Amino acid sequence: MDGPPSSKLPWALLLLFTLLCAAGASVYISSSSDYLLSGAVIWTTVGLAFAASTLYRKFAPELPSFSVESLLT
Repeated sequence: MDGPPSSKLPWALLLLFTLLCAAGASVYISSSSDYLLSGAVIWTTVGLAFAASTLYRKFAPELPSFSVESLLT
């Protein structure tokens, strides 16, 4: 990827994370300590996904770029 990342991608990811947290907060859990556990699981999952994405972009071989138009022809 040569150019700067899309400026809408971070906002879309933030929206997705917010919706995931809102959905998790809406689920009935029997005790308040279970909310802490589910919150820790969500934050850990997001953190691991972020770290894996960063490592993949850093160490993955350069992938060939393509466009949607090239797939349709």
